[in-house]
Amino acid sequence: MITLIANAPSSRLTYLADTIFKQWWNLDYKIVSSGESFDPDTCCISYGEHSVEGSIQIYSEGLLFESGVREELPVVSNHKNLPIVFQAPDMSKFDLNFDIFSAVFFCLTRYEEYLIENRDQHDRFNAEDSIFHGFQRIPYVDRWLMKLEKLILQNQSRSENVRSLRWISTMDIDIAFAYKGRGIKRAIGAVGKDLINRRFDRLKERGEVLAGKAKDPFDTFDFFLRDDGADEKRVFVPVGDRSQFDINLNIENEEVKRHLLLLKTKVKVGLHPSYQSLGNSVMLKSEKSKLEKSIGEKISTSRQHFLRFKLPQTFRSLSEIGVGQDYSMGFHDEVGFRSGTAYSHQFFDLLNDEAIPLEIIPLTVMDSAMKNYLKLSTADALAVLNELLSEMKLTGGIFTTVWHNHSLSETEDWIGWRSVFLATADLVQTHR
Repeated sequence: MITLIANAPSSRLTYLADTIFKQWWNLDYKIVSSGESFDPDTCCISYGEHSVEGSIQIYSEGLLFESGVREELPVVSNHKNLPIVFQAPDMSKFDLNFDIFSAVFFCLTRYEEYLIENRDQHDRFNAEDSIFHGFQRIPYVDRWLMKLEKLILQNQSRSENVRSLRWISTMDIDIAFAYKGRGIKRAIGAVGKDLINRRFDRLKERGEVLAGKAKDPFDTFDFFLRDDGADEKRVFVPVGDRSQFDINLNIENEEVKRHLLLLKTKVKVGLHPSYQSLGNSVMLKSEKSKLEKSIGEKISTSRQHFLRFKLPQTFRSLSEIGVGQDYSMGFHDEVGFRSGTAYSHQFFDLLNDEAIPLEIIPLTVMDSAMKNYLKLSTADALAVLNELLSEMKLTGGIFTTVWHNHSLSETEDWIGWRSVFLATADLVQTHR
């Protein structure tokens, strides 16, 4: 049992305490005001300028007792190769040198993304613009909390939390097939494009696939479905109308639907909202209904196409249409921990100052981030995966990977990358 002494209760402090103590550490807690009686046998944390003998003293910067969003970002300091924010002005008075509760809240809510306006051409937050740039391959929130847990263990007789590593292997099916599943008009257009570009190799391959003499190169689902030790597997399927950045095939196409229904028997299916649906709740709801009708079951999970989302609107809209888990919280241009943690947590809407019933599942690694943005070789990619898993061996959490079926095709500029996907299972096993 944790007794948290604070100036006053607040929705932010309750959210933070629920996440850390109840969800992550499976501990009961009670928030009390200064001077209010409490059980002296509990582990007491004095949050702020409260003096309780024997308690853990944590500095309070004030963020958890505000509403709305500040206009300025906090200063980041480097302390023993970890970032810290909201540093205590007089470190001799406290057991930690910063306001750990405000710092964790700042990271989980993606507070900085409300303030930093710079975005890429797809309206996405860039990893290099984060105030934590350079630390993003470290689960620094989880490392911070290990320091707090150590103080609690010194104060209370209990065993240390078990930190297990879970691997969630996911696939985004942006385009199910290279050649199959197209209508006549789209097929003729593709053939014409190959002729113009003198891609006779593709013309030959297309003919062999459509004649049933060869497997479609994007049909790599067998590699994804193999028994590789993943704790969970999921696929995310787009069903929106075609646009410049939505190149998915028609889900009602016989070939596409047959494969989707087969996948549904083996893994869990989620929605991959279209590029166009960002900010359009009507379109988002329509796409979810379309996918549910096609596979004959309710959809409760999602990942945003291109990892595009707006805070807090996207996650609130997802919650309102019945999505309970989202897997978009990762970088499009980096690997690591966008919210500083490898653990799932409820989304908190800063503008409305409330938690909403949507669980955020952190995304650790995306194939296109490694190849297209970081420009890693396959050998370097394996080294980076090993680096991330080494960090998580200490802290535990969810290691979520996302690959696209076309990335495993061993075609064009993805030649050699299937080996990285296949080697991931051994790397995970090594660090468990």
